[in-house]
Amino acid sequence: MTLERQQPQRFDMPAVDAFFSDSIPVHLITLEAFELYFRHIKPDGLLGVHISNQYLNLEPVVAAAARRIASAKTP
Repeated sequence: MTLERQQPQRFDMPAVDAFFSDSIPVHLITLEAFELYFRHIKPDGLLGVHISNQYLNLEPVVAAAARRIASAKTP
């Protein structure tokens, strides 16, 4: 919510790391969340997402969001 209220920060590599427990904050891996993250990252920056989880395979979810963001940026 804080990022929504701020001007773009131009981060080099922010990290999202909140998925280890069995209760994950799903709102952090929505397409809208990824769009918000990338609004605050430099054009040549990276987003780090720690997706290890004992109960859920988050890789396909994060990969799908990354593909959508990348395709939206490609002319």
